[in-house]
Amino acid sequence: MMPSEALGIAAIEVWPVQLPLHAPFVVASGSMSVAHNIFIRLTLKSGTCGYGEMAPFPDLSGEDQ
Repeated sequence: MMPSEALGIAAIEVWPVQLPLHAPFVVASGSMSVAHNIFIRLTLKSGTCGYGEMAPFPDLSGEDQ
């Protein structure tokens, strides 16, 4: 396999999770007691895997799960 081929993306997996917080997260524009996060796993053709997380907060960023 050529080096550039090994860097190609083989798979992207995304799964949403709901994580209850011990105490509400509060800002001036709102609060939340459950974090609606997203976990991501990216696998390259070489077999190398990387993981990431997104933690949107609609009242702060306007983004949601």
